[in-house]
Amino acid sequence: IKVITLPEVLTIKELADSIEISVDKLKKIENGNSKISMDILMKIANSLNCDVKYFLTGLSDNILKNKVDTLTKYIDAVKLVSKLSPKEKDSLFAILKNITKK
Repeated sequence: IKVITLPEVLTIKELADSIEISVDKLKKIENGNSKISMDILMKIANSLNCDVKYFLTGLSDNILKNKVDTLTKYIDAVKLVSKLSPKEKDSLFAILKNITKK
């Protein structure tokens, strides 16, 4: 959970709020100091947009690195787009729309 909940993407508080548990409880789960129900595990997976099996079987370092790299690229792209003027954004979205039609 620690690596997937990058501060730029989702804070521990935001995750705790989204799954309706306390931050303290989530930190205990994260550190292995509390048991977790399947219901909470599924809520965490859904909130983090990942498959529950990642928590059950473990992520390989390579898969984990790829997830972090992908998230970083998305964050960088969002930051770039946010700096565009409304006209530039419209042009970009028109181009993307045309590309996805093909």
